[in-house]
Amino acid sequence: MKAAQSARSELERSVRRRKFMDQLFVLAGMAILFASLLTLASLFLKLVHDGAGRFTWDFLTNFPSRNAGRAGILAAWVGTCLVMLVTVLAAMPIGVMLGSTPTAWRTVTSDVLGNRSASSTPISNRIASTRK
Repeated sequence: MKAAQSARSELERSVRRRKFMDQLFVLAGMAILFASLLTLASLFLKLVHDGAGRFTWDFLTNFPSRNAGRAGILAAWVGTCLVMLVTVLAAMPIGVMLGSTPTAWRTVTSDVLGNRSASSTPISNRIASTRK
């Protein structure tokens, strides 16, 4: 009886110690997170403060130039938008096709081959059969 009680108290001490270490780890992680966010925020605010005077409408609408006062980012801005447009136009149809065809292809190939295994039936039929 005493051995069981001793083992139980040892287990409780171990659990308390682990919970304390867990809380200590969470606090240390939160302190590091806030310190990192504070550093990032201070760098961002310095960047905004230093560059706010140079960020004008001309900067957005002018092409790059050898003259720093007239230089802009229009070419980079348009190029980035075009790359994103081509990516979306290429990725969307491919993603939709790849997402919709596996179930249909499994059903077609199983009908052609005459194989009706569980892996060749559409997922919606397998889900419906498990709910019955």
